[in-house]
Amino acid sequence: SLTRPSPSAVPVRAKVSVTEITGSESFVHLDFADVRWVMLEHGILVFEPDQTIEVFIDPRHIMVFDANGRSAAPPQMLAA
Repeated sequence: SLTRPSPSAVPVRAKVSVTEITGSESFVHLDFADVRWVMLEHGILVFEPDQTIEVFIDPRHIMVFDANGRSAAPPQMLAA
């Protein structure tokens, strides 16, 4: 997120790879810690490739996948 969504969100400086504008939302592809991250943000955002921006990572909303594309998180318990 471009703004701190919660007190637990961690600010990081990441380099923009590309921005995809899809109507009213933008997918911003970022390089941080030798890994490619994708941020979905509401609105039309225009960033230049290689531009460094500050983003906030909320640990409650991170999805992690293994090398085969499978979710690396434990399955959530379903409500009855």
